[in-house]
Amino acid sequence: MAARYRPPGWISLTDAVGLIAGALDKGRGWAAGLEATAWLAAPRGDPPADVVQWMSAWRMLRDALATGEIPAIRNSPENPLPAEVPPVQWIAGFGDNPWRVSSGSAVSVADQVLIAEDPLRALTAGLRHASRSSGRTLTGQSPRAACRDWIESLAAGGESPDSKDALFAVAETRFPGLSRRGFDAAWAQAAPEGWRRPGRR
Repeated sequence: MAARYRPPGWISLTDAVGLIAGALDKGRGWAAGLEATAWLAAPRGDPPADVVQWMSAWRMLRDALATGEIPAIRNSPENPLPAEVPPVQWIAGFGDNPWRVSSGSAVSVADQVLIAEDPLRALTAGLRHASRSSGRTLTGQSPRAACRDWIESLAAGGESPDSKDALFAVAETRFPGLSRRGFDAAWAQAAPEGWRRPGRR
């Protein structure tokens, strides 16, 4: 991708998500963002834990973009200068995976988006100083919320577990502190109807 003009005070969407992920998961520094975005460019199979955590940070940024809390501009190949996009369009235009590279396209949506750095840093500073209770995951979610997001991502990717009990066995290892009750609540919120049929294998 040819270099395009980047105004001072704006950073790439990928760097912005990395800052949020780093604020939520202080111990890692999120070099794992390289692996996460590479997987997201061409998803295949079950998303690794790094991808699940990266997408939690992306959803937080997407919510802030959609409400206008953090401004963003599009630096598209068709225009020599970046252009503003109304906040309401971020929801419809980005979807769940802005790093996916579609066939016939040289760049992903994420490669074209710039995020205002100052309001983003204010958001991440608040995340760093927020209280972290002992039952939280590395992304700041409860184990139940993280499990729910994982079940949603499995269903969206066309995955189908052998049974609810088999999925719980995997979830216990992925989300320390997840109880059966928490898993059942996550399942009730996120499992598609096809997973719930009695006797399915």
